[in-house]
Amino acid sequence: MLNRKTSTLVLGAVFAATAISLPAHAKSTSEMISMCVAEIESQNLATAQNYAVKMKRINGASVKKLTLNYKANGSGEDHSFICKVRRDKVTEITSI
Repeated sequence: MLNRKTSTLVLGAVFAATAISLPAHAKSTSEMISMCVAEIESQNLATAQNYAVKMKRINGASVKKLTLNYKANGSGEDHSFICKVRRDKVTEITSI
């Protein structure tokens, strides 16, 4: 049986481990995609209304790297972009 001091210490250790393991700014994948699409449009690289946007892959830990495919609706050229997101901000857009 744990006494009050030991149980407080154990709860403190569990809380600290949980706080360390969770990222401070965790965006969902759909939020990151929306941020990237908005940044691509703000840079006049492509407009989402003229394309079907599909996320191909996502990887990375502190810097998330999303690969987005823009398939033209009707005639037009298809595009692909790599979008880097760090701390809830788009840091880089690269056309591939």
